[in-house]
Amino acid sequence: MQIYEKVIKILNSPPRYHNRIYEKRVRIDGISVYASSRNREECETKFLADLTAKILDTNSELSVQSKSRSKILFRDVADQWFEEVFKPDVTPQTYIREYGRFKLHIFPSLERKTIRQVLPIDLIRIFNNFKEKQIERTAESCYSILKRIFDYAVLSEMITKNPMVAIKPIKHERENGIPLSREEEKAFLARIKGMKYEAVFILALYTGLRPCEYETAKIDGQFIIAQNRKRKNVQKIEMKKIPITPMLRPYLPLVEAAMPNWQELTADSAKRARWQFQETCPHHRLYDLRTTFATRTQECGVSETVVQVWMGHSPRTLLGRVYTKYSDEHLLSEGEKFKY
Repeated sequence: MQIYEKVIKILNSPPRYHNRIYEKRVRIDGISVYASSRNREECETKFLADLTAKILDTNSELSVQSKSRSKILFRDVADQWFEEVFKPDVTPQTYIREYGRFKLHIFPSLERKTIRQVLPIDLIRIFNNFKEKQIERTAESCYSILKRIFDYAVLSEMITKNPMVAIKPIKHERENGIPLSREEEKAFLARIKGMKYEAVFILALYTGLRPCEYETAKIDGQFIIAQNRKRKNVQKIEMKKIPITPMLRPYLPLVEAAMPNWQELTADSAKRARWQFQETCPHHRLYDLRTTFATRTQECGVSETVVQVWMGHSPRTLLGRVYTKYSDEHLLSEGEKFKY
């Protein structure tokens, strides 16, 4: 791996948290870079300073020679980072969503500025605007991406200091999903009958798939298999298996009939399926079908660890994560409990 690629990888990797200490380390061409702190941001700052002093200042491979640094536009840097650093590590849906969000909320304020002209006060005004509009989730996303873009600019020697150090880290408090009640579920099934996305909604309700996993779903014997998008950044694609349960079985002909056009049907599900779901179930989000599945399986007495496997989460215990590998027979047996 080239020095440039190693540096990009370590900059995008989170610090290790051990014994209440954040640590970050790398060894490049025999040179060790290390930083630690009880504060994550301080650890990142120390690491970047050590990295710059030991590696970047002496390595011409990471220098930007093609254009005068004083004339490099912020938008050009952001576009390069999105295309070459961010895009290869995320799903197409995530790339489109995050780039669109950034284009809408950040570019209008900064796109005419060079990377060196962006000052902390410019960023403070942007985040004050987020606060006034009460769009905390967007603010959190933009904070994370802006910090990484400016880290990239520091790494590439376009600027010497990340102006995001003046911005307090933003953490959006996410709301947990709300499962449909039994009455809401019954009414929902009646309303979606004959709709374009009926098969998609049924599959989500009785398998717990994430919306981004719909397009990968297919029938394999007595199971529905789909890519586990929780593991999207690992090199090996991980598939998860959810049994065809008594609740899904009556709808299997509907799902099978949709399968030949499944890719076409689910390709735009990120938007259109959500809109159709919102029309039929205005007090819930599409993701609540996944929450409903998790809730009902627990109510039916399915093992919590098995449900975690179906949902694509790592079991909470070391025993569950490392040593427990359930047989198909056991998964099918637990699936038969899912009946109400």
